[in-house]
Amino acid sequence: MKADAEEISYAEISDKLLSLLLQVHQRSDPIGESTAQQIESLISSLSTANVPFDPQVSLNGPLFVVLYQKGPVPSWEKYTRIFTPNGKKNLKGQRYVAKIEDGETIYDVTNYAEILGNGVHITASGVCIKDANESVDKLSQKPGNFFSNLFRKAPLSFENPLLTTPQDYTVTANGVGFSVLGKKFDFALDGVGYMRMLYADPTLRILTNREDSVGIDEKNGLTVAQVRVDLVDPSFSLE
Repeated sequence: MKADAEEISYAEISDKLLSLLLQVHQRSDPIGESTAQQIESLISSLSTANVPFDPQVSLNGPLFVVLYQKGPVPSWEKYTRIFTPNGKKNLKGQRYVAKIEDGETIYDVTNYAEILGNGVHITASGVCIKDANESVDKLSQKPGNFFSNLFRKAPLSFENPLLTTPQDYTVTANGVGFSVLGKKFDFALDGVGYMRMLYADPTLRILTNREDSVGIDEKNGLTVAQVRVDLVDPSFSLE
């Protein structure tokens, strides 16, 4: 019963954070200090909870857009903040699409960032693979940790998908595209990123860079809260 109570509590925290993030996104004025503190408190609570998640539901699938971030700001991001066409904020985020290759689950990754709405945007493509996670294995061996013992060493697969946060992933970038009014210009890109999943559910996830990326301007400590895109803009489509 205690574990059930904890799970419900985390679901309530997630709902509260989701609601707050959507409210902030809909406003045109800058986020206030008290609101930012409330958001960061909720993010901290979920990030340290070691809550199990199903990557086939909470990672694989549609674009999740960043509605809050803290830490080092990538230099390329300044271009996404210049314009808000039609009164809308430019969207940025990530989409992970799972597939099985040689018995291993990997993800095709698309990073998406708008400059002038969907009409002018940047996409970066890559491949994502889950790392071995010794920290979770050690955590799961602690006596009395119900969640960690229950889902201990659960593999990333379609058959038994449950994992316990945090989980580490390595993303290898292989290309970047610049789209202008339907015309796309593609360029080669070599880079490696190191993502840590701190929390994930079907509508919300919290990610951080666990170390500096290589060939990509994303630094250790960059942390984002992402929300499923249809909750932000039901009309959005990523081709």
